[in-house]
Amino acid sequence: MDVILLTYSVVAHDRPHLESRLYGVDDGIRDFLTEHVEHMQKAQKSANASPPGIVADIESREIFQALHAGSADDFLAGASTLTKRLIGKMNKATKSGILMILRAESGAGRLAAVLKLEIQEPTGAVLKRLHNGEIELSAVKDMLEKPGDLQKGVLVVDGLPDDEVICRDKLFQQSKYFPEAMGIQMFLKPKESSAAFLELLQQAGPKVLESAVSVLPEIEPGPPREVLARLGEVVSGMESHLQNEIATQLEDAPRPVRRVDTSRPITRTIQAGEITIKGTARSMQEMLKITAKPDGGWQIVIDAPARPYDTYQ
Repeated sequence: MDVILLTYSVVAHDRPHLESRLYGVDDGIRDFLTEHVEHMQKAQKSANASPPGIVADIESREIFQALHAGSADDFLAGASTLTKRLIGKMNKATKSGILMILRAESGAGRLAAVLKLEIQEPTGAVLKRLHNGEIELSAVKDMLEKPGDLQKGVLVVDGLPDDEVICRDKLFQQSKYFPEAMGIQMFLKPKESSAAFLELLQQAGPKVLESAVSVLPEIEPGPPREVLARLGEVVSGMESHLQNEIATQLEDAPRPVRRVDTSRPITRTIQAGEITIKGTARSMQEMLKITAKPDGGWQIVIDAPARPYDTYQ
């Protein structure tokens, strides 16, 4: 990866931002940045990777476009704005670090990256010296998060629409300051999206849920409203008002569902006292029945084609 432009700043809630400037890139820093970017790209190819985030407002969209394809001055102006935004969102509880913003060319095309790297051995003296320009980035490189451990970052890559970026935030559920500062709306991962979709689908009642689960694999993956509309065509009880209620809740969540992957196997778990039964929803629908007993209590019957086996731990 050939790093064309690079700027970085110390980011902490109690440090003023110095205007961004360009820095040279030695071989060690280039390799370090290349590994971070490649790990992010590889993670994005996993089956349960978060969908690309949406850059919600025009100003943020223009900033990321400037980082990716603007002049050097536009690049620095955009980097400075993002840095100030991030510092403004940080507080005493957020970890200080270094915000690295770069533009690079690789075999896959041009990209821009925004990486918030935490210092693994935090020391105020080192941050102050770096902030004041007394030491170079290479002097603290080995103290930063290792490639693969990055918690917060953004990639702007060729091939995505102008309003979409790859955004990584491992601690999004606990703290949302990074994507908020970047102006990015993040979405649930595919597995979490399916769980949220099914949880709300239970509002329709057990019979509707059972029918929906049985036909979901035959429906094309897509946005929640589209999937719900197709369910409404084949599942009795999935009225339009219910579809709208479920879709609205999924869309308005802090981390919304952008796409429902109907091809993902659905796992069903039944808890009966201290006994847990777990399996694919389709298999359990075909093989398992729960009935109320006339004299009280419930009965679970599993109709297995072969002799069950058990294990002990």
